[in-house]
Amino acid sequence: MTTINLSEPPSLNHIYNLTTQKGLYQHCRFNEPDKKFGYSIDDNARAIIVAYQYYELFKDQKVLDLAKIYFRYIDRAQMESGFFHNFSSSAGNFIDLCGSQDSQGRTIWALGYMVGKADIDPELAKKAKKVMDNFKFDLRSIKYERARAFSLLGYFYAGDEIKVKRIADKLTRKYAKHETETWHWFENHLTYSNAIMPFAMLQAFKMTGREDYKNVGLKSLKFLNTKCLVDGIPAPIGQNGWYMKGQKKALYDQQVVDVCDMILANIKAFEVTNEKKYMKTANLWWSWFFGNNTNNMSLINEETQGIFDGLTHNGINLNQGAESIVCYLLSYLAMAKSAVS
Repeated sequence: MTTINLSEPPSLNHIYNLTTQKGLYQHCRFNEPDKKFGYSIDDNARAIIVAYQYYELFKDQKVLDLAKIYFRYIDRAQMESGFFHNFSSSAGNFIDLCGSQDSQGRTIWALGYMVGKADIDPELAKKAKKVMDNFKFDLRSIKYERARAFSLLGYFYAGDEIKVKRIADKLTRKYAKHETETWHWFENHLTYSNAIMPFAMLQAFKMTGREDYKNVGLKSLKFLNTKCLVDGIPAPIGQNGWYMKGQKKALYDQQVVDVCDMILANIKAFEVTNEKKYMKTANLWWSWFFGNNTNNMSLINEETQGIFDGLTHNGINLNQGAESIVCYLLSYLAMAKSAVS
C-alpha cells in the first residue's frame, strides 16, 4: 500500500483539467470532462472549500482564482427566491427549476466558509455574505437531515450561533426519536454522506459548548465507525441498496464522498476529545484511497492525478469526476492540517 507525504501540496492537475471559466465540470468519461452533463453547484461549492483550505496550508495565490470561478457559478445560480439552481449545461444555462435540498445546504457550507475566512479575500467574503443573506433559511424549508447538517456547517463558519443551535436542536430531536439500544442514528437507514451529521454536531458543540450536541455527535460517529467496517477494513455504505435498519447492508457501490466525510468527522472527534483512537480511525479511512479497501485497489490515478469514482463489485469505476477529486482533496487537506496541528 502506497502513501504520500502530507507536507507536500496535493496535485491540482485534474481540478484544472475540469475547470473552465463557467465552473467545474461535473462528470468525466475516464479522465476527460463529459461535457454533456455540464456543471453542478454541489461540486463548485465543495471546490471553493478545497481552494480556500489549499491556500491556508500552502499559500498558493493561484488557487484563489479557482475559488472566484466557482463562486461566480453560485452567484449566477441564485434565484429571486434565494434558493439555488443546481445543474447547468456546458453552455452555462441552468436546466433545473431548483436544486435539491442537499445542494442548497452544500452551497451554504461553502458560502459560510468564505465569510468566516474573510481575511483570505475580504472582497469575495462580502459578496459571499450577500448571497448567503439572500438565502432565507427556514427549518421548515430544509426538511432533510443531511441538508440541515450541510447548512449547519456554513452557519458555523459564518459565526451564526442562533442558526447553528436551531439546526443542532432539530438534529438532536431526530436522533432521540430513532435511537434504540442497537441503533444510534438520526434515521432508520444509512445512505450517503452519513458522517456529515456527526461532524456537524461536533462543530455545533465546538461553537456552543453544549454537551448534548457532543454526546449525539460521538455516539452516532461510534455507530458509523462500527457499521462501516468489513473485517477491519473501511467500507462505506454501498449505493446499490444502502443499509435499511434490520436489513442487510449494501457493500457496493462505495463512493469517495463517504470516505471523505468519515475522515472529517473522526478528525473533528479527535479535536473535541483528544482521544487518539479517532485519529487512528481517520488514518484507517485515509488508507482506503491507497488500497486498504474491500477490493484491495488504489483509487488514485497516478498518471492523471484524478480519483476513480468509487468501488464496484467488479473492481473500480474508471471515470474520474469532480466529486471524487474534490472529496479526495478535502480529505488530503484535513489530514495534512491535522498532521501539522
